[in-house]
Amino acid sequence: MRTYSLGILALGIVMGLAGCKKAPQSPKKSRDQTAAFTAGGRADDMRAAPQTGTAPATAAAACKKDAAMPGKGFSGKEYEVTVTAPIEADQGKPAQAVITVTPKGGYKINMKYDHELALKRMSTGVKPEHNTYTNKHAAQRDKAGLKFVVKYTGAAAGKKVLQGVLDFSVCTPKLCVNKDDLCVSWESTVK
Repeated sequence: MRTYSLGILALGIVMGLAGCKKAPQSPKKSRDQTAAFTAGGRADDMRAAPQTGTAPATAAAACKKDAAMPGKGFSGKEYEVTVTAPIEADQGKPAQAVITVTPKGGYKINMKYDHELALKRMSTGVKPEHNTYTNKHAAQRDKAGLKFVVKYTGAAAGKKVLQGVLDFSVCTPKLCVNKDDLCVSWESTVK
């Protein structure tokens, strides 16, 4: 009887400890993990069409919570996200912003994950090359980093703001961290 009780106690401890870890490597996003920012706040569907003409006046005003923009990266102990974009762009000519995820602290980019950058809001007259960037669009996607190059063209002069939602995952051999709602935003003055 004593051996049986110790066995149940040990099983309970193991089960309790197992619940303390974050999710193991998850190659797919679950439907409830997807979220995006739109003109009315957060949307339930990352795949919603991007909105034009609804971008805030500045890149800083675009994001309500976790955000990365030029001059203000976003960092956790597991990763760092940076945004590089031109301050000025030529009217009718392509410009590009670069969004980079760099793992740190022993983490690596999760190669089994469906990484995504979905452009959600942009000023009127801005035409991106793609509205959604996935693994196949990544300029770099290896264990050392993830990079999306967003090409866009401004048809009219003026300040143009673009905003998107970045979804990525970094892992150690035992633990993964999924970030599925990081707002990235930048602005360029089209001349």
